[in-house]
Amino acid sequence: MKALPLQRQRAVDPVASPAPAAAGQLAAPEGSPRQRGQRERIAQLMAGSASEPPVEQPHGAPLQLNRTAEKRRERQKANQSRRAERRERIQAERESATAARTPRKRRPRKLEAQLPEISRSKRELYDRLAEKDETSWGVRGRGLVLAKEGTQGPFDEDFGEDGTLMWRSDTRAPRSVLKTGFTTKAERDLGPADTTEDGKPTGNEIVYRTGPEDIVPATGVCVARDVRGACFFPFEGAEHDSEAQEEAAYLYGVRVRQATNTYKAQQVAERHATGRQSWKDPSRFAYDPNDEHPDDASAVWPFAEYVTHRIDPEDIVAAYRFKRDRLVAPDKPHVEPKAGIGFSIAPRNLIKPDGDEGRVDPLRETADLTAAAYGERYPRHPDHYISYQGTVRKTSKGRPATDAQASTSARQIDALPSARPRPDLKKAARRRKLAEKKEHKQRGQPKKSRPGAKSSGR
Repeated sequence: MKALPLQRQRAVDPVASPAPAAAGQLAAPEGSPRQRGQRERIAQLMAGSASEPPVEQPHGAPLQLNRTAEKRRERQKANQSRRAERRERIQAERESATAARTPRKRRPRKLEAQLPEISRSKRELYDRLAEKDETSWGVRGRGLVLAKEGTQGPFDEDFGEDGTLMWRSDTRAPRSVLKTGFTTKAERDLGPADTTEDGKPTGNEIVYRTGPEDIVPATGVCVARDVRGACFFPFEGAEHDSEAQEEAAYLYGVRVRQATNTYKAQQVAERHATGRQSWKDPSRFAYDPNDEHPDDASAVWPFAEYVTHRIDPEDIVAAYRFKRDRLVAPDKPHVEPKAGIGFSIAPRNLIKPDGDEGRVDPLRETADLTAAAYGERYPRHPDHYISYQGTVRKTSKGRPATDAQASTSARQIDALPSARPRPDLKKAARRRKLAEKKEHKQRGQPKKSRPGAKSSGR
């Protein structure tokens, strides 16, 4: 039998589309008895619901809802009006207070206004520091007394009893330095410091020269927070070979508890000289080893120079041998390596650890990690050097013979020194272990027995 379409099936199917005979009643359907019974029950239910009276809704409900909304709107309007009155009252009080206040005189905008708020004594010091001509006052030499031992100056910083790690280099071996520490030449040559009327010493004085923007070397012990700055000194190493342009000296890590921040003083002088807030402007770091154009270079030494009155022997926590090669070999002793240097630090710490084996000096650990980071030549490229004016690259095949030649045969790469290498902790531990093994071998000491090894019974 052929199947009919769906729409046609619905048209002829009495079950699918029943036609009611009257309102509320269903036509007598055709079909099975079960289907007819279901339709009868549906018809009875529909007839019963139509005969029931509708449920009356309470007349007060809609009216109550409208009253609640009106009250809410009234409260909102009242709150808004109160807020507006309060704002107007506060504004009126401010205007009356401003009118009663004496008008402030505007000061002319000067260079000093760019400096932070400081006391009168500090401002006098800043003003003197900004002068270009040298001021002839100070006991230890010509210049400005930047710091005085025993008194707290504006550039003095206190690092607490544990101190902080700084660096200094010297031609003397540790056995000599550990006897005397580091003292100023003025203290050694001029004898004890001045005394007051009561006979008490007034302390050493650190004198600052406003011309070269640096301290008088004989009045302070210079240190650097950046180890790369310490490697510029001493000017001539203990082992010097002018032909090979290599020299070696000692690098000391020292604990500093109190020091004068000449790095900050140089930044203040730079602000007064140029009117610029940032001393890292590349135009202020033009590479010029001869300093023929001092206005083209910044007064700020980028290696964070500090100066202190003395460093006691017990505050020397580390000592290393370091080697450096110069871009320009000095033609006479005590010539600054301003043109550029490359250096490397030996891993062995020449200072014995503290007798208390349970105590580990954190500054000593930091110094060892720093030395390990610079175990290879820095900068890594053999033609790169760090100078006072940043990182430079040798452009000629041969080395320049003079600083004047270096200014033309070396090209400035960056206005600031190259990025510091990150210390490799595993490499540092390995280098330290090899250094200790070599030291034991030189002393003829036997190797330490491994833990768990069986003894010979003797």
